This record gives sequence, C-alpha cells and structure tokens, in this order.
Amino acid sequence: MLGVNREVTMSYAVITGASSGLGREFARALAKRGFDLGITARRVERLMELKEELTAKYHVDVAVYPCDLTDSLAMEGLIDSPLFDRPLDLFVNNAGMGHRGLFSSLSAKDVHVLLALNVTSHARLLHHVFSGMMQRKEGKIINVASVAGFGPMPWLALYGASKSFVLSLSLALAQEGRSEGVTICALCPGPVDTEFFESAGVTEFHFKKTLIAPETVVKYTLDALDKGRRVAIPRALFRMQRLVHALIPEGLLTRVTAHILKKGL
Repeated sequence: MLGVNREVTMSYAVITGASSGLGREFARALAKRGFDLGITARRVERLMELKEELTAKYHVDVAVYPCDLTDSLAMEGLIDSPLFDRPLDLFVNNAGMGHRGLFSSLSAKDVHVLLALNVTSHARLLHHVFSGMMQRKEGKIINVASVAGFGPMPWLALYGASKSFVLSLSLALAQEGRSEGVTICALCPGPVDTEFFESAGVTEFHFKKTLIAPETVVKYTLDALDKGRRVAIPRALFRMQRLVHALIPEGLLTRVTAHILKKGL
C-alpha cells in the first residue's frame, strides 16, 4: 500500500474505482470535507496523480492500494490490506462496468468479469464493511447502482441486472442497519459525463442532452446521504422514470428501452 501511517482523529473514507469518473469526484469532494482517504482502482498511475492532487490541495492523508477487483485473490488482499485497518466512517462502493450489445454476443469472459466486478466484489466488500459498521454501530455507505437497475434493459441486460442486484441489496441493508446507526444510500444516476459509456461500447444514445456532470452527482449524493435518504437519483427525469417503471407494464417498458438502446448498433 502506498500511503502514510499515522495516528489521526479525522474522518476516514475508502473509495473503490477512484481513478476516474464518479470515484475520483467522490475523492475530491470528501478530501475537501477533510476526510482522510483510502483509494483503490486498477490504474496505479491515476491513483498516484489523484493522491498528489488531494494531499497538496487539502492536506489530507491519502492511502493508495492498486487492485483489480475482478480477481478474487486480489480482492481478498485488498480487504486484508492496511486500507481497511482504520474504522471506516464512509465507504463508497463505486467500482463497476458495463457492456452494450446482445447478451448472446458477449463472451464467457465478458460475463464473468462484469459479474465479478459489479456483483461479487461489490457484495464481498459491502459485507466486510457493513459487518464492521454494525459492530461499531456507526458508519455510512454509498452503493453506486444505476437507473438501469429499475427494470429490464435489453442490450444492456447484464449490466442492468447487476445494478438491480446492487439496488435491492442496498435497500435491504439500509433497513437492517437502520436501528444500528448504519446509513446506506444507493446512488442511481442517469447518464453521467464520464468514461463509462465509451468503455461500455455506448457511442450513440438518446440521452446525451441529459448527461450530468460527475461533480453535480457527487454533491447531490452526499447531501442525500447527510439527510438519511436510502436512494439518491440526481435528476428529476429519472426520479420520474422510477415511478414509470412501477406503473407501466414491463412488456411495454422493455420494448421502449430496447428501441432506445439498440439505436446505433
């Protein structure tokens, strides 16, 4: 681990997927709030650049632990690392990925890697952190889900299903932790202006005008967490989408979603 070991009384947060996008912006926002940080992702160069930025600007301690969360042994190494030696005030369970296209067009490796990152590592890290917070009877968790988790997503089927898992698990654990001082908020952003869409193979879609700046998403989410909300949906359009999914037959919604996401393939 690349970090500084010292006795501190400052708040401490760990962020996964911190090398880019929402993870990086959460790190910046929390450092500004005075949090010491543990950050992890695959790309060590980006993590070190972020560490240099935050320590210089905010004078907080930033511990770096490069890790590929799709590798189960590496993930267990992260859990046993000094990154989790300090009691956590906040855990941002952010790392995730997506694939666009027919489910049948995905390779077996694509399926394994996405589930390993979005489901297995997410749940394993959440179990470790949640258990510790329940014992201490304090702590906060942000699980990054998605509006894609509200219902079936043809041409983003596996990604949507994985985010449904994250959302469902978050809501269940929010109830379990409610009386024990543990707060959980599931972040369900719509399209965010990050590298996600390029890496997921989404180059054309109808929602480009609704792209939200990651800084806006992070601010909204931290405010929602401070207020004890269980779900954070930063844009009103997508808060409405959640209601629509609850009211309109799934068959119709699935056909509409398929038409939107198939465009450009």
